[in-house]
Parts: sequence; structure tokens; C-alpha cells
Amino acid sequence: MEKAMTPRHPLEGEILYSADQILRGIEGLAKKLERQFGRGQEPVCLVGVMMGAFPFLCDLARALLTTGVPNVVTDHLFIESYVGTAPDGEPRIYRDLRMPITDRTVVLLEDIVDTGATLSCARAHLLAQHPRQLITCALLERRNANPNPPLDHRVFVIPSDAFVIGYGLDWNGQGREFDDISVINTDHARVMERFFSSPKEPASV
Repeated sequence: MEKAMTPRHPLEGEILYSADQILRGIEGLAKKLERQFGRGQEPVCLVGVMMGAFPFLCDLARALLTTGVPNVVTDHLFIESYVGTAPDGEPRIYRDLRMPITDRTVVLLEDIVDTGATLSCARAHLLAQHPRQLITCALLERRNANPNPPLDHRVFVIPSDAFVIGYGLDWNGQGREFDDISVINTDHARVMERFFSSPKEPASV
């Protein structure tokens, strides 16, 4: 039986998924992936869309090792698409992979799929580098997101109107460090937003 989940930070509203639930979900994904690409000796490349997918990337790499996939390498693709709680125009890649992925099995990891625009941008960018196989995974997918093409795997589905934080997902740089995933406390966020946007008095000399 799950323990009652109580927010521990003013920015957290309703907790949707606890740390234990997240890790169990990722372990389940690792088993699905192991069945999909097996336990061959060639490295499997995990590519996380930064910054939000970093915890997901690390925990999935550990889960794959436990599942019996011996060779996992990781890399990062930095894409910018959000400011605050609103999309900020077209996704922009501002830091590319460091390793070659041509003729390799690549697993693309997203923290959350909203409209699918970031996923589509990342997917097209990686396909242009000719991987042998590209598998797309998201920790969270919004209900009715309908990315095109669809995700290969998702761990959890969340309400279409919920802005969530925690486990890598942030609001203006806050909340990434939380080990659970919760709906943002909008009242607290409004207070903080006024604080960050208010003009600062010049320091006294």
C-alpha cells in the first residue's frame, strides 16, 4: 500500500508520482527495452534531452544494467523550448551530441511530451545521423498529446492541463531536485514570479 504523499516544498501541489513509483516505472521500461533490443555486446546509446531528462537517463541506465544489458553509453542533446510555464516558440538545439551514433541503437529520452514539437525536433536531428535503430521514450506524456510519429514507450500519462515539476522538470529553474513529480502550486508560483520580475533597487554604496 502506498504511503500518503504530502508535498514537502511550497512549490509542490498534488503529488502525482512518488519516487518509488517513478523508479518502478523506469524498471518496467528497462525490461521492455531489453526485450526489444536484447543483450548484445554492442553499446546501446541513451540520449537524454536536457536538462529535464537527466534523472530519467541516469536511472534508466542503472535499470538496464540490472536487467542484463551490459553496454550502455550516455549522451545529451540540449534543446530549449520553455520559459516559465509556457512554450517559447520553436524548439532550438543549442548543444549537440559528443559521440557518433551512425549505425548504432539509440534510445531518445524525453522528460515530458506536450505537443511533441521537441520530440519531433530531436528525432529528426538524430535520424539525420543514420542510427541503426531509434527508439523514443518519455517519462511523461500528456493525455491527448498525440505526437507524430507516436512514442515507442512512455512511463506515465498525466492530465493534459497539469504543469508538473520534480524529477528533472522545473519551473524557472526550481524543482528539478525533487525526487517525486507533482502539480505545481500555482499560488506559490505567482508569488515567486512577482519576486523574480520585480525591479531591484540599486545597492547602496
